[in-house]
Amino acid sequence: MPEDRVNNEVLNELMENAEEEKIQFSFKRNDNYQQIITDVENKRQDIHVKFKKSKRLSNIVTLIAIALIIGAFILIVQPEPLKYVGYGVGGAALVGMLVFYFLNKSKFPSATKDYIKDITELMNSYAFHDERLDKLYLDPNEKIDQYAVTGDRVYKNVSRTGSRGVVHGKYEGENFTVGELAAYIRTDKRQEEPLFVGKYLSTYNNYQFDGRVLIQLKSKTKVIDSPNDLDDLVNAKEDDDMVIYASKNIDYKDVADSLFLSKLRRISVENHLINLNLVIWGGHTAVYMSFDDATMVLPFENQFDGTALKQYQEVLMQAFELVSSLFTKKVIASKPASEIKEEAEKEEKNQEETPEVKEEKPASEEGDK
Repeated sequence: MPEDRVNNEVLNELMENAEEEKIQFSFKRNDNYQQIITDVENKRQDIHVKFKKSKRLSNIVTLIAIALIIGAFILIVQPEPLKYVGYGVGGAALVGMLVFYFLNKSKFPSATKDYIKDITELMNSYAFHDERLDKLYLDPNEKIDQYAVTGDRVYKNVSRTGSRGVVHGKYEGENFTVGELAAYIRTDKRQEEPLFVGKYLSTYNNYQFDGRVLIQLKSKTKVIDSPNDLDDLVNAKEDDDMVIYASKNIDYKDVADSLFLSKLRRISVENHLINLNLVIWGGHTAVYMSFDDATMVLPFENQFDGTALKQYQEVLMQAFELVSSLFTKKVIASKPASEIKEEAEKEEKNQEETPEVKEEKPASEEGDK
């Protein structure tokens, strides 16, 4: 697993303890970045102190109970009346451990539930503060359907998906879904590896065509979460920043024109954003934004890194602006693969024959030398 995908076992334990609790969320907009950082960090420190205190108390009680049980066994093998004292000590130790376990089990998950709720609301208040996002709501029990992921045809052989924080709303009048998503592939009977871990955006488009166009905006430093459902696609264009795949009967330029690609290139795949995959079908668009753990894991052990939240908010709005350009109705006709290939070759030849234009210096600058 890449180093950006570290298993946070402590936080996983906290969330498992609270996952049976139903958490109700509310939406409030807050674009005060510094205030969000302060509030999140204060809540993180508070829950971290409570967790350490709970663990320390649990360890102390466990050690005392073990010592009492050992003492009880020693007394049990002694003559009466010490034998009966041993039974009493052992029984008291077991009862005490059970009482402590049930009291602690009901107490700490409640604090965890409140922490998850508060942190999620704070982060969402900043991530979704843009006024163009309307009618926002979050159902804590909703999951992104695995069939929706496999239906996007970005990743194949998906063995399992996990999701949380699914937000619904409208952007420029069109419905959208945003959520945290992980998709896995099984490598053998016992092991799975992540195909994708990040933020998922699904929305409508008003294009009509057969097939799909799949674009990967890649990182220059690492290769991760690349699409693997490519068997029926052709590599239509590739450069240092981007790979464009398309169905054989579709000219990708009819779907993603130069203006669209120019907007896409403005998204910087760096820092916390590791990779971006975008798939366009007739009537449906999905964006898979791969982020690191600083973005995906709720802060707990380490100080809150606000830059991850800030970049996510910026990338999310860039993605909305990008996909909204597909809201205008457009009917795209299929073309024979030979015709698409011929047009691509002509375009490439024209680019090669076009002389490079060098910027000439003003005469005044030449005279100064």
